[in-house]
Formats: sequence, structure tokens, C-alpha cells
Amino acid sequence: MIIVFIFDDTEAILGNLEHALDGNNGMVLTKSAAKSLFADKNPIGEVVNMDGEFDFVVNAVIPDIPENSFYQADCFISIQCFLILSEGLLTSNDGWSVNTFVELEKNSNVPLLEEKLSKDLLAQYGRKSNFGLLSYADLYFSDVHIPEEFEHGNKQFVFLFIGIALFIIVIACINYINLTTAKATSRAREVGIRKVVGAHKQKLMKQFLSESIILIFISLIIGFLLAELFIGEFNLLADTNFHVKRFYAFPFNVLFILGAIVLGIISGLYPAFALTSFKTVEVIKGKISKSRGDNIARKALVVFQFVISLVMIVGSIVIYRQINHVKHTNLGFEKDNVIRLKTNDAKAFENAQAFKDELLAIPGVEKISFCYGVPGEVGHGMVNKIDGEDISMRLLECDDEFVDVMGLQMASGRNFSGEDNADYERSCMINEAAVRKYGWKDPYTIRPWNFKIVGIVKDFNFESLHLPVKPLFMPFWGNMDNMAIRITGSNQKTIIEKIEKAWMKQYPENPFNFAFVDQIIDKQYKAEERLGKVVSYFSVFAMIIAFMGLLGMTSFMIQQRRREIGIRKVYGGDVSQIINMLSFEFVKWVILAFIISVPISYFLMKTWLDKNFTSQVELEWWIFAISGFLVIIISLLTVSIQAYRAAMMNPVESLRYE
Repeated sequence: MIIVFIFDDTEAILGNLEHALDGNNGMVLTKSAAKSLFADKNPIGEVVNMDGEFDFVVNAVIPDIPENSFYQADCFISIQCFLILSEGLLTSNDGWSVNTFVELEKNSNVPLLEEKLSKDLLAQYGRKSNFGLLSYADLYFSDVHIPEEFEHGNKQFVFLFIGIALFIIVIACINYINLTTAKATSRAREVGIRKVVGAHKQKLMKQFLSESIILIFISLIIGFLLAELFIGEFNLLADTNFHVKRFYAFPFNVLFILGAIVLGIISGLYPAFALTSFKTVEVIKGKISKSRGDNIARKALVVFQFVISLVMIVGSIVIYRQINHVKHTNLGFEKDNVIRLKTNDAKAFENAQAFKDELLAIPGVEKISFCYGVPGEVGHGMVNKIDGEDISMRLLECDDEFVDVMGLQMASGRNFSGEDNADYERSCMINEAAVRKYGWKDPYTIRPWNFKIVGIVKDFNFESLHLPVKPLFMPFWGNMDNMAIRITGSNQKTIIEKIEKAWMKQYPENPFNFAFVDQIIDKQYKAEERLGKVVSYFSVFAMIIAFMGLLGMTSFMIQQRRREIGIRKVYGGDVSQIINMLSFEFVKWVILAFIISVPISYFLMKTWLDKNFTSQVELEWWIFAISGFLVIIISLLTVSIQAYRAAMMNPVESLRYE
């Protein structure tokens, strides 16, 4: 990648950065790029040729860009080179394709500068603009259009993953609180004896809080070991490049230690209060009153953790269905069996007709079009003023074959004429969205950018389904350096190999890089695919923790009711009746959690769909029913197994136990 840039405080390994980009042919290489081009030779003063057209001189070498940097680049060149390479790019009022970074003085009045920029640009270019300066630190997560060469994050996903992690921690804390308070009676005699020998309540609370904090630190150590073990799989799943060792250094190590202490206090505080509030005399006598409030609190916590788990299951199903929907919905064109090649030849339409004929002679190659991008890669736009109204459209330059290759439909008018290039550099087509937006009653009388409109194509999703279809300007003109090739659905590997052979004869210096259009389209939803996979795994993880807690609670509660179960059996109680009684005692709280989770999960997923997609799946009732049914059945099995074991015990043993 080559990127135009101005250096800040980066230190050079070789050479001097201060004047490295002076003139129009200065170049700065990264350490890896210099090693790749010149091996162990000193690259300073060496010449690097670009496309056989222009020579750059290496003036400095800098360290490799960090992996987590907002931008990635191998070499840097002076922007002045475009005065030669692309005449008019820096001086023409029509070229707005350069990304500009501005270094401000300290304590600058940013709003005032933004207002001045907008006024100056309006005066110079005659275009209304509302230029906002965006902090470089905020650019990674910003909602503005980010060029492909820059890494771009999704703040929603980050907050979602943080939220999921916190929810799982909360579920684990709930289990700890529930089981600790449920087993309070087993430690009540210890507390009573310690109070008799003079232990104060504060000292006892410190003991129980210390136990909780130590348990959290042991869990933290085990967590780091598991993270080291599974970080590779997580990176593959989430398409990240995390290293656990990064969190061993300051300030992360301090944050983890403080977090463990705080978490230990939060999860241990309520059990500590519960264990130290027993009355000493009653404890020594073995008379421990069971607080109804404690039981309600434990059940409320069980309900809460299952609400979280159910919401995550619904989220996993909805995300999976939405991704499947966008992959199979009608986009308004035929994306299958079309490959895209980049020639890097701005005059490919004029220079490569013989190459096109050679490709068409290959069995399996059906149609070929020259264009400037294919659906999924249309990012440029144009601005103009027509009849006093500002017009803004996306730009897709294409030839007379594009409509047929991509399977577009004409709403009215005609396609470009291929005879003697009668429409070349004269005619254009627009889409229905442009007609609707600007209210043109007779669009064929409009001449956008002095082109004659010959046809109107039906709307197709040339961008992702995250966005509505925007006005599109399709001139038969310009930098058509891409080739869209429709091939048959069979023997595609053989066809592509033959295309590559012809390519290497036509463009021996350019690597043969191709992509299927359907893969380009699918790539737009990779983030959501990763999100769905991660949420699914976390959902399973959360459910396992929740069911483990339910299993522990069930086992302990049944243990507490062994005498009751024994008496019921002595008086003729049926095993099935006992199982039903014990099972319903717990499953009813899971059913309550399901009822609470339905409106919450509906609201969250509807909000996510509305914010991210114009074409959405319906949130049908069965999505919630399946998640609820799954959780209730597993809960019922978990509880029933324990209840069955208790019901089958000899009542004599149960009563002797008491």
C-alpha cells in the first residue's frame, strides 16, 4: 500500500525525516519494506520505480507501523508527486478525493475554525459544505466515511462485548452469592462459636470478604491461563490479533488487581452480612431461623441470571437469521459467477479491447465489462448544481456491457450503445433513487455533469444493506480500470487458470488478483458474522454457568428438605408427586425469567436491526418460544434428575439423617 502522509514525531532508523519528503520524488520506507526490497543493503539513496512510470528516492527508513495502528502502510511518498503523476488532482476544483490531516495549535478554537473552513470552501468551490474537524483519536470509531486503507472499528461491538463479559461475571457472582447464602446454616455454628470467644462482627466480615477476594484472585489466575490457551482460537473467531501478555503490563495489571478486589468485595458483601447476622444463642442451640427475605433474594438472582442468558440466546438467533437474510436477499443484480479484476490501467477500456476478445474466446467466459468498481466497492461520489439545486450522487463509471454482466434491470430508457462507442464520453444512466430524491418529472431533460441521460436502471444495492439505496450516476466514461467477467458456474477453477495465463501476457508486471463479486458482497457483513459467532459462544458459556448455579442450588435445597421428603414418602407420597413438587419449585422461576426476557430481548434486537440494516428479518414469535423452550427443558432436566435421586432415597435414611 502507498499512502500520502505527513510525519509527526516518528524517529527514523536510517536517514533524516525532516527533509525526507521534500520535492516530488521523496520516499520513506518501513523497516520491513526496506528489507523486502533491498535485503541487507543500505536503502538510503536507492531508487524505487512505480509502474515503470516514476522513480522515487528512498530518503529515510522508519520502524514498522504497530499492528494496532489506525493505518497500515509500507511506504510514504510526498503529495507533490501528484503534480506529475495525476495532473490536476491537486489544483482542480473537481477532485475531492484526498484525505486531509490538519495539525492544530494548542488551545485552538475548533468550532470557529470549522465555520471558517466551510465559508472559505463555499467561496472557493461554490459548494455548500459543513466541514467538521474530527479528532484523530476519535477517527477509528467515528461514523464518518472511512477510506478502505484505514482500519475502522465498531463502537457498538466493543460495548456489546464488554456488556456480555460483564453479564457473565454478574451471573458468576450471582451463583457465588446464592450458594454461599444457601449454605449459611452449615457455617452458622462456626460463626456462633467465634462470637462466643470474643470475635467481633467486623472481624468476621473481614474474614468472609477475604475468602471471597482470595477466590476471585484464584479465578483470575485460572482465567489468564485459559486465555493463554484459547487466545489463538478467539483471534480466529473474532478476526483479531490480541496478545494476552499485553495485559500483564502497566496499567492493565493494576486494573485487574483492583478489579479483582472490587469484585471480591461486591460478591462477598451480602454473604458476609448474612453469615454474621445470626443471633449467637440461637446458633449455639441449633435454632436458625430461615429468612424469607433471603429466599426471595436468591430466587430473584436466579431469575436475573436466566433473563440475561435468554436475551443472549435470542440475540444469537436474530443475528444468525439477519446475516442469512442479507446474504440471500434480492439485491437487484446477479452477484453469482462474476469475478472482478483490477488492471490499474486508467485507459483499460481503450487499450485492452484485444485482451477482452482473447478472454471471451476462453470456454466458460460469457460476458465482460469494463467499469470503475463493482457492487460492494462503489465509494466515490460527485457533487454538482443543477437548476440551482445541489446534487450529490455516487459514481459508477461503466461501459455498455455492465448492465448485462451484472444482470441489472432497466426501469425506462435504454442501455448504452456499443456501436462505434456512440455513447462513450457523452451519455449516462441514473437509478430510480436519484429520480425520487430530486423529484425530476422528466429526468431525460436533465444533463448531470453535461452528460445525456439515456436510461434509468432499477434500484440495486451497490452498497451494503446497512444503507439505503442512494442516487447513482453511471457515465459511460472515465477511469474504467476494473473488469467484471461473468463465467459459467461449472469448471470455474479451470476457467480462472486460463484467464490468469492471458492476464500474465497482457499485464506481466501486475499480480493476478481477482475476487468474486458475491465474496465482495459477503465481506461487508463479516463484522456481523463475527458478532454472531462470538455472541453464540458467550451464550453457551453463560447458560453453562447459569445451569451450574441452578444445579448447585437444587442440590443444596433438596438436601435441606430431606426430612420433609422422607416424611412425605412415609405417609404414602408418590415418587412422581415429589419430583413434580421439587421441579416446579425451581422451574417456575425460569418460566418467570422467560416472560421478563421477551420484551427486553425484543427491544434490544429491534433497536440493533433498525440502527444497522435497512432490510431486516421479522422478529417472529417462534424465536422467543424456541429460546424459552430450550432453557425450560434443560432446567427441568437439571432439577428433575436431582429431585428423582432425592425421591428414590430410603425414607428411613432421610429421617435418620435429621
